[in-house]
Amino acid sequence: MNHREIKNKIIKIFATQFSINKDLVLIKLKFEEIDKSFDELDLVEITMEVEDTFDVSISDKEADKWKTVNDIINCIYSKMEMDTEIDVEITRFELMEL
Repeated sequence: MNHREIKNKIIKIFATQFSINKDLVLIKLKFEEIDKSFDELDLVEITMEVEDTFDVSISDKEADKWKTVNDIINCIYSKMEMDTEIDVEITRFELMEL
């Protein structure tokens, strides 16, 4: 999955969560600038939705660092990159055993 696909999915999550047009979700705005009533419960719900959407696990420590949509995009992109690297290493190891 590329950076643009991740960005579009996360923007959709925010637009759905706050019932707003996805064009209003600017990735560099802080959460509170997107929705003035943003709180901890919103962060928990977004974290759960991101985990489900991307099939990743997000620690509380990681989620607490998120302040903007861009923070989430970069976190997920990094996780997806790491998964790809792990898959490649496993394949190399399997080939060596043959």
